[in-house]
Amino acid sequence: MFLRLKRVEKYFSSNKITKALKPLSLSIDLGQHVFVIGETGSGKSTLLKCLAGIHDLDGGEILLEGKPILGPAVNLIPGHHDIRLVEQEFSLKKFNTVSQNLEMALDSTLLVKQKKARIKQMLDLFGLHRMKNKLPTELSGGQQQRLALAVALIELPKLLLLDEPFAHFDPQLKSRIFEYLKTKISDQNLTVITVTHDFRETLKHADKVLVLNKGKKLQYEKVSLIYNQPKDLYTAGLLGEFNMLKQKGEIWLIRPEELRFSDVQTEQAVKIERVEFCGHYYEIVVSDKFKDEHVVFVNEIDSFQDGEQVFLNAIPMQRKLGEKEKLIYA
Repeated sequence: MFLRLKRVEKYFSSNKITKALKPLSLSIDLGQHVFVIGETGSGKSTLLKCLAGIHDLDGGEILLEGKPILGPAVNLIPGHHDIRLVEQEFSLKKFNTVSQNLEMALDSTLLVKQKKARIKQMLDLFGLHRMKNKLPTELSGGQQQRLALAVALIELPKLLLLDEPFAHFDPQLKSRIFEYLKTKISDQNLTVITVTHDFRETLKHADKVLVLNKGKKLQYEKVSLIYNQPKDLYTAGLLGEFNMLKQKGEIWLIRPEELRFSDVQTEQAVKIERVEFCGHYYEIVVSDKFKDEHVVFVNEIDSFQDGEQVFLNAIPMQRKLGEKEKLIYA
């Protein structure tokens, strides 16, 4: 096993002790892209800093290829040579050009031809080719962010930890970066752990997903399984919208794409409140007899009018709300 966490715990203390990570155990295979999701304060960034050897553990151990990752209590300079943590805060060599910043991050044993090819690849990927001879101080804040991430990714470790470093990048650049990482995962068996609040990124790029809530692991599965079979309402909401439909005294969780309009007059009569254009699909908001609003995703719209009565079918009806916001599967 490439990476193993055994009952990892982390506390912080000020006026009272805060358990940032409660006993957390999981394993990650080589060449996987794992996404960590959860609300703010759930322990995502703390977990990455423990993995990177920046924080000392208060319990348990982390093993990389069978060897423990040690924190600053043991290592004079915190960190691990096979692990890199990339955060939203960046540092650059301000007296060196864009190209020089990239070259300094490369393995010194590479041939000159290899270095030039790698630098060109990063300049092209991050759209920095026209600025290659400029100093960081001559770049805009966004260009400095792009350069800093290019420096971080030009020479990859065995384990790459990403703490939302491109949260403010435009969608096209983020897509190019994820495709670059996907290639490296395939070609070099790179292992990546990404923290994000963007559920679309998670659904599109994750092999597995770790769900955290107040430092506790709620679910760790393939992304498709967590999307379709979340264990509770908290987890369901982290990966997209859902509706709560009341039928025959029970409440069912239904994703918007699982609802269909029907010509058959069912007991689920609803009123159209509004139709919203969302690019490649439409979001239709309806209200039921309880005045609860629900969302339906459709690819095309007919002659829907605000206030019109229509009928809904839900396929499949598989997630029933149980006690303590847990979900029961039919």
